[in-house]
Amino acid sequence: MIPSNHQIQSENREAPLDQWVFRGVTVRVGTSRDVGMAQRITSMVNRAYYESMKEHLDEDQESYERVDAPEVRQRLAMGDDGPFANRVLLLGFVHDELIGCISSTYQPPWTPDGCGHWGLLVVDLAHQNKRYATALVQAAERRVAGACNKVQMEFTFTPGNEHDQRMKEW
Repeated sequence: MIPSNHQIQSENREAPLDQWVFRGVTVRVGTSRDVGMAQRITSMVNRAYYESMKEHLDEDQESYERVDAPEVRQRLAMGDDGPFANRVLLLGFVHDELIGCISSTYQPPWTPDGCGHWGLLVVDLAHQNKRYATALVQAAERRVAGACNKVQMEFTFTPGNEHDQRMKEW
């Protein structure tokens, strides 16, 4: 079931179905028109993942590749199918500056019918601890709310990792 216009809303009632505003963060579905930001998104994601995982990586490892630019471009292009496209990358902006992203999927193949999914939650290192992640999650969940009765989050938990513990408590 695809959500109808009245089933997905945001705090900004005039926002189109592919855009939401939460806590001062404008979140919208990324599309191929955003391909010029693919390297920026790739770097932001990989840096954030590296920082959250570096204490558990090999001592000499100086980076971590969670995504590459071709994958990001592909995920952006998925948004070209419109507001109800499956497996899209939502982009978060504050005053037109990219501050983060999150994946949002209506029906992943690994969940039961009616269970949406979000993952790849990243806030740029310079913008962390400002509750922007909460705004991204709210947008991802709001996006799938009309089509799904459950939402699953993607999360890797490592005992003893401060970042992972904070996410678990959140």
